[in-house]
Amino acid sequence: MGVSILRKPKLDLLLETNETEKVRDVFYSISRQFASTYQTLKAGEKYVMDTVLNDHLPYALWIELSFLKIEDNKHSDDASKRAECLFFPEDRVLTISCGYFGGKEPFDLLEKAVKSELDKRPIIYKELFARRPH
Repeated sequence: MGVSILRKPKLDLLLETNETEKVRDVFYSISRQFASTYQTLKAGEKYVMDTVLNDHLPYALWIELSFLKIEDNKHSDDASKRAECLFFPEDRVLTISCGYFGGKEPFDLLEKAVKSELDKRPIIYKELFARRPH
């Protein structure tokens, strides 16, 4: 009998900048981009995306992207799928992570949005660690 170890999906990016205002702009842009956006993942499965942005600079920034399932024209307050993005200026590491199950879609969206916004600024980054969801 085999033993399976679940490892939380995670992506760490080292940002080669000390300009926290540029990084703050990235987070605010992502928050606006996804706020109250609708997403259909499978036939008949609709979600509204919700973002929560916490700005505690100079200590930390983080954003949570949640998919709230829509049923009967109402959405649940409990996230069916969720991912988060954290930034700690002290070590210049931006981390994207999600739960073991049901986080692939928000993780992929956050990764794509983060990299796109970093490239627009431009903020150079290096991938330190990657374990993407399946």
